[in-house]
Amino acid sequence: MAGIVSSPRGVTGLEQLLAPDDWRELLSRMDVHEYPPGEHMVQQGALEPPFFIIGEGVASVVAQGPNGERRELGRIGAGECVGEMSLLTGDPASADVVALTTVRAYSASQAKLASLDDLRSRVIEALSSILASRLKHANERLLTLSSASNHVVVCGPAVIEALAGLPAAVAEAVNGSVLVMLLGSHANRAAFAGDGVSVRAVAANEEQDLSRILHRAAHEYAEILIFADQPALPYMSVDPSVMTYVTADATNVPSDVPAAARIVVVADDDWTQPSIRRSTEACGRQVIAIVPGSSNGDGLAMSRLARTMTGKQVGLALGAGAAKGLAHLGVLRALTELKVPIDVVSGCSIGSAIAAGVAARMDLDELTELTTQAAGRAIRPTLPLRSFMSNAGVREELKRLAEERRIEDLDLPLAVVATDLYRRSEVTFTSGLIWPRLLASMAIPGVYPPSAALGSWLVDGGVLSPVPVQQCRALGAGIVIGVRLTATRTSPRERLERKPSMPLAIETIMRTFEIMLNRISEVSHEQADVNIEVCVDGDGGVRDFKRAREIAELGYRATMDAAASLTSAMPYVRATA
Repeated sequence: MAGIVSSPRGVTGLEQLLAPDDWRELLSRMDVHEYPPGEHMVQQGALEPPFFIIGEGVASVVAQGPNGERRELGRIGAGECVGEMSLLTGDPASADVVALTTVRAYSASQAKLASLDDLRSRVIEALSSILASRLKHANERLLTLSSASNHVVVCGPAVIEALAGLPAAVAEAVNGSVLVMLLGSHANRAAFAGDGVSVRAVAANEEQDLSRILHRAAHEYAEILIFADQPALPYMSVDPSVMTYVTADATNVPSDVPAAARIVVVADDDWTQPSIRRSTEACGRQVIAIVPGSSNGDGLAMSRLARTMTGKQVGLALGAGAAKGLAHLGVLRALTELKVPIDVVSGCSIGSAIAAGVAARMDLDELTELTTQAAGRAIRPTLPLRSFMSNAGVREELKRLAEERRIEDLDLPLAVVATDLYRRSEVTFTSGLIWPRLLASMAIPGVYPPSAALGSWLVDGGVLSPVPVQQCRALGAGIVIGVRLTATRTSPRERLERKPSMPLAIETIMRTFEIMLNRISEVSHEQADVNIEVCVDGDGGVRDFKRAREIAELGYRATMDAAASLTSAMPYVRATA
C-alpha cells in the first residue's frame, strides 16, 4: 500500500501535525483495509465507528435528512480522516461514508485507540486542531455567502430596453432573489419585472443614503443590480471591477468609465469569439459580451451575460479515453435535452476533437457523423519504428474539416491539452491552427506518432490531464462539468472469467494507457463541480471505434444518471431534468 500523503483540500493533515515518530507508531498500530466502490466504510448512526486515515482512493460523505432525503456533504481523499468527530465527541456517526473508487485505508477501533495512552492524547490534540481549522474555513464561507454582490450597470436610455431581461436572468443563474435599484433617468420599474426580481427607484434625495440602503439589502438578496446613467455615483465607492458599461457604439466609450470596467456592446452580431475580438479592437477596451438590441431578442445571450457577470459560466471538460471518447457524443445529447448551457469547453485526446465541434457550435448529428467518419480512418497500421499506427488518415480528415481555421475563430473559447514529452509538462492551446493541435492532443503514446511543436514533441494530453478541468476554469468557467471515461476495475484477488491470451503489443500499450488514465484521472475529475463518469468495458483500443452507437448510449445514460448533480449546480435546468 502506498504511503499516506498530505490532505489536498487546504486543511492541515494529521501527518503534518504529528511528529514523524508518532505518525509511524500510529500507522503501525492500525489495520489496513480495502473497500471496493459502493461499499460503506461508515454508516450514519453507528455507535463508536472506527477511525480511518485514507491512503488511496476517494470516498463520499452522505447524510440523510429528517425526511429521508440524502445529500452529499463532500468528498474526501488521500491523507484525510474519517470518524474523527465521533472520536472527539463520543456521538454516533453523523453521515455515511461510501467508497467512490477503491479505497485503501488504515483503521482502528475507538477502543484500540484508547490503548495508545500518551500517543492518543497527541492524536486528539492534532484532530482538534484540524476541526478548528475546518470550522474557521466554514465560517469564512458563510460570511461570504451571506452578503449579496453588487453590480453597477451603466447605460443610457438608448440601450436600456436591451437589458430588461437581465435581472430575471441573473435571478435564474444564481437561483436567488435579485434587487434592482434604478438611479437617474432609469425610472421605468415595470420594464425590469420578472420572477425573483424586486425593483426600487431611488429618488434624488435618497442617493446620499445609498450605501446604507445597499448594506441593509445585502442580507435579503442574492444579487443587487444598480442601473445608473453615469459612471460616477457620488454617494458610494464603486469597485470598477463590478461595473458594467453597456453601449451601442463600441468606438465611443467615455473617458470617465474606469479602465477595469466590463464593456458590453449592444449589436446585431452573434456573441462569438470573432465578434468579441472585432468589438474589442473597435473599442480599444476588452469587450466581454455582445447582446441584441431588444429584450425580445436572443434570451440565450442575456442568460449568458448573467452567468458571465455572476461568475456562473458553464465549462465542459471532455476527458481522454481513445475509443471510449465516443461516449462524449451521448453526453452532449443528454446535456442538450436537459438544456444545460455550455459557455467554454476543454478537451484532451479524442475529447479535444469533440470539444472543438462543440466550440464551433456544430449540430450534434453533424458532429456525430464527422467523428464517426474520422474514427474510421484511425486504423492504419504502419512500420513500427515510431508508432504502431499511422496518423495520416486522421491528419487528412482533420485538415479537410478544419482547413485553415484557428481555435480563436471558433464561436466558444476552447482549450486543447497535449503533453510535452521532453519538458515533461502539459501544454494548453487556446489559439492557433486547430488541426495540428488536435492531432497532437490525440497522439496516444506508442500507438500514434508524436507531433512536432514548440521545439519539442507532443503526445496525448491524457498523460498528465485526463479530465482538463483547470483548463476550463482558466477560460473563465465558474461551474465545470467533468466527463471521465473509465473501464471496469477489479481487485487482484478477483478471478478472471477466463484466462486471456497473450496480448498483442498494441493491446498491451492501450490497456496500460487505460489503467494509467483510470488512476490519475481520479484527481483531476474530482476538481469538477459536476462529475459524469462513463464506464465502458473494453480497452478503448482502435477496434472499439466500431462500437460507436453502443458507447455513445453509455455516455447518454451516465449523464442522465447525473441529472440531480447537474440541477444542484445549475438549478435553472431543474424543470427539464
